Amino acid sequence: MLCFVISRSKGDVRVDDVEGDVEERRNQVPSYVIMRSTYLGTEGEGYEYVLKLAETCLVSTRTSYLPDEYRDFNPPPTPLTILLLTMPFAQSRTYRHTVLASPPLTFPSTIYPIYSTPTMAELSTCLPLTRDSVIEAHNIIKPHVHLTPVMTNKTLTQLASTPRDPASLVGTPWEGRTPANPTLRLWFKCENLQRIGAFKVRGAFHAIERLKREPGWIENGGKSKGVVTHSSGNHAQALALAARESAIPAHIVMPSVSLPNKIAATRGYGANVIFSGSTSSEREAVAAQVIADTGARLVPPYDHPDIILGQGTMGLELQDQVRELKTDGKGLDAIITPCGGGGMLSGVALSCEGTGIRVFGAEPSFDGADDGRRGFETGKRIESVKSLTIADGLRTPVGEYPWSVIYERNLVSGMYAVTEDEIRSATRLVLERFKLVVEPSAAVPLAVALFNEDFRAMVEKEGGPDGWDLGVVFSGGNVSVDGLAKLFAA
Repeated sequence: MLCFVISRSKGDVRVDDVEGDVEERRNQVPSYVIMRSTYLGTEGEGYEYVLKLAETCLVSTRTSYLPDEYRDFNPPPTPLTILLLTMPFAQSRTYRHTVLASPPLTFPSTIYPIYSTPTMAELSTCLPLTRDSVIEAHNIIKPHVHLTPVMTNKTLTQLASTPRDPASLVGTPWEGRTPANPTLRLWFKCENLQRIGAFKVRGAFHAIERLKREPGWIENGGKSKGVVTHSSGNHAQALALAARESAIPAHIVMPSVSLPNKIAATRGYGANVIFSGSTSSEREAVAAQVIADTGARLVPPYDHPDIILGQGTMGLELQDQVRELKTDGKGLDAIITPCGGGGMLSGVALSCEGTGIRVFGAEPSFDGADDGRRGFETGKRIESVKSLTIADGLRTPVGEYPWSVIYERNLVSGMYAVTEDEIRSATRLVLERFKLVVEPSAAVPLAVALFNEDFRAMVEKEGGPDGWDLGVVFSGGNVSVDGLAKLFAA
């Protein structure tokens, strides 16, 4: 038997399946253990859906989950045919429906919209995803964020510009290859020195400020109902701070495996913290319950235009700061950023559109966390990730809106991945040689520049003897002393 959980996020309908004994799992985990997700389709922002499963299903379900006005569908639910309604976040607590079925199962593509319920600032009020919009977002958030420094480090630049020892390539995909010999000049954007210790505050403040500008939101009691999000830590802290400074309640859904220092910091900004499972589907389900209970407005961690534009403001600053610091009057050749949900990467890509600056994404390879790289290679977004990489801020799949910028608009030139050991090594180098505290997620772009031979060979080929001036984003520094000790003990 398989247990299917029907859920929806921004109009997407998904079927999450759990292998094994259903009753046993019910006893172990109240919200079930979700192993993988199958994307079924979309019809628009905020819709409810009726999902008709194929008649090959052998189904047992509780139709009492459906509200009275939806119980008389024709044909009605039967052991061979079932109609399931995924409830709107703001209308009902019934946001997931359980189906017990025997495989094989097939799903039709038809999904029927019922009506719309917004979950964040209305898309009609959002700025278009352009460089000009990033500039406007920067003007909005300037009073609320730090202009973080851009720094250089001769030791790290020298390491990046030195061929690796061939022995270090043994056991890697590049074993037997002549090590690349790129010329790189590294410029570090230190968002680890940003408010709340991470770049996420940019998107959070932009989202809150845009939400406050939405017609009718304040007048209809939006401020008192509050905002809600799901995050493993940095977006959680960012939204908690941005909401507090506008006197708005913040409800933060955090995976139970979140780092204690990030949980404590989120609570320290005055947020109400609610725990969930670690997968995106589990986080979204708990967030849906909070919205149903409070009427709060969802501020997603990355998959929304307002978030993307806010994160992109760091790209504008990095470009300007490097031009001012360089003596030759030239700017950057490229920027590399971490990529989890893709809000930062897509925002920085927008900030570089039309400038000639190339943009790259960096991910962990551990346990499938390199979904962006794999999707980039196949041309199809990967919609589910379940990884416990040490780069805990990069455990989420790339969102739809970021993907549209990263891949569909071809604004990102490539995606590269590194191992856990390479991330540890890069983090250690930053601590010991740069004397800066960064979390493992923030060290992933540096690890790519130092250790990914495909990236390094590409820079050698395209940069030639002159090489590249490469902007490297240190995305955050929210790691505890105990966390660092555990990281390096491993």
